[in-house]
Amino acid sequence: MKKRRSYHVFALGAVTLWALAYVLTRLALRCFSPFSLGFLRYATAAIALVPVLVVTRARPPALRDFPLFLLSGGFGFFLYMVAFNLGSVTVPAAESSALVATAPILTALLARVVFQERLTLVQWIAMAVAFCGIVNLTLPAGGMHFSGGLLWILLSVFSMSAYNLVQRKLTGRYSALQSSAYSIAAGALLLSVFAPKAAGELTRAPWEAVAAVLALGVLCGAAAYGLWAAALSRAPRMSAASSYMFLIPPLAALFGYVAAGERPTLHTIAGGGVILAGLLLFYMGGKTRPGRFSG
Repeated sequence: MKKRRSYHVFALGAVTLWALAYVLTRLALRCFSPFSLGFLRYATAAIALVPVLVVTRARPPALRDFPLFLLSGGFGFFLYMVAFNLGSVTVPAAESSALVATAPILTALLARVVFQERLTLVQWIAMAVAFCGIVNLTLPAGGMHFSGGLLWILLSVFSMSAYNLVQRKLTGRYSALQSSAYSIAAGALLLSVFAPKAAGELTRAPWEAVAAVLALGVLCGAAAYGLWAAALSRAPRMSAASSYMFLIPPLAALFGYVAAGERPTLHTIAGGGVILAGLLLFYMGGKTRPGRFSG
């Protein structure tokens, strides 16, 4: 029982590091291009995970699963990282974290289409509420045109949701740590097309930017995924751990204000608040039908 209760510590540690990633990304993008940063972050994470896999005696992926890991790495780290970094050039941490936090809802919607998984009426209503919050963020108060940066963030949300669907299949064959580590390695391999440019930028970057990249890879990448794997393995239900993701937007906004001086506007607070309300309603709605997929 004590081991099961300990998942709270691991889940809180993971979401705190993920929230910090939004601010560190904004800081690192001052010296690195979005493509270079994506490669450096996950190459660092993959290297940092090697000793963890050795200590835990993780079995290597089967040859037949290589395409799945490439697909997982392509959606979850290549496309996600490129789109997220491009969006983060102009989108503050508070807004981007609120949008990315909707990934579990979009995952559930895609699972309804792909796997024919059922959703409750409350969850459909919750998705409508969250969509209203997204509209509030993507349509600025002064006009009816979409922000390019926010559209990139929305693409990253879709890629992360597709990644979750692939992970659903992989975690049936591998542990959460193995599946995450091998997917990160596949993503770093795909991102290596940006390695030459990244190497040039790395030699010119100040130590503060390099430190941000290392923190993104080791802390927000390898450590966060390791903590999350531990949380999922200890939690009595997956939803019990995933509910901690609701803390990411407010934590990202707090870190953005403290570390980068990003003051969230009333427009951002209103949109983020509506999205969080939708997320909470979606989570509560999933409790009304035990055994059903709730994202």
